[in-house]
Amino acid sequence: MKIYLSENIRKCRKQKNMTQEQFSEAMGVSVGAVSKWESGQMNPEIGMIVKIADYFGLSVDYLLGYTFKSQSLTDTVAMIKSFNAKKDYITAKESIPKALLKYPNDFDIVYHSGITLSNLGWERNDTDAINQAKKLLEHACTLIEQNKDPDISLGSIKTRIAIILSSERKFTEAIDLLMKYNVNGVNNARIGNCYVAMNKYDQALTVLSENY
Repeated sequence: MKIYLSENIRKCRKQKNMTQEQFSEAMGVSVGAVSKWESGQMNPEIGMIVKIADYFGLSVDYLLGYTFKSQSLTDTVAMIKSFNAKKDYITAKESIPKALLKYPNDFDIVYHSGITLSNLGWERNDTDAINQAKKLLEHACTLIEQNKDPDISLGSIKTRIAIILSSERKFTEAIDLLMKYNVNGVNNARIGNCYVAMNKYDQALTVLSENY
C-alpha cells in the first residue's frame, strides 16, 4: 500500500500559498525538516502527522493518502453509535481514540464520540471520560457546518455541554449556557433544577412556573 504523505504535505502547503519557511514556523520545526518531509527523505513522527492533519483540517488517513477499507468513515460512525446503543463502553474507550486519530475533524466522529463518552462517564463515574466528552462536544460546535442531521443543532450540542457542566456542579456556567440556547423555554426545567441544586428556590420557581 503506497503512502502519499510527502506529496500531500507539499500539495496542502501550496494550496495555502505558504512557503516552506512559513509552514515550518507554523509547525515549530526547521525548514530542513519540512524539506525532508516533502522530498520523502524523512517522515514526520506520528504526533506531528496528527498536528499537520489538524492544521490543514484533514483526517490523518486523508493526509497519508489512503483509506481503511475495513473501517471507512461511515463504518466508523456506525461503530461508535453502536457502542453507545449497546452500552459497550469498554470497547468504546479502546476504539474511540483510534477513530479520532484517523478523523480528528469529522463532525460525526467527534460528536458521536462526545455523546458516547459522556454517557460512559455518567454511568461509570469516569471523570476523565466526562472531561474528554466536553472537549469533543466543544470541538463539534466548531465543525457544525458539516452536520447533516436535522435532529442535531448547535443549541442541542450546547445544551449537552451544559448538562455535563451541571453534572460537575458547575451550575452557574450551566445556567448561562442553558439560558443562551433556551428557545421557547426548552431548557426551563434544566435551569430550574440547577437553581434548586444551588438552593436558589425563588429563581427556580420563577423559571419552572414559565412551563405552565
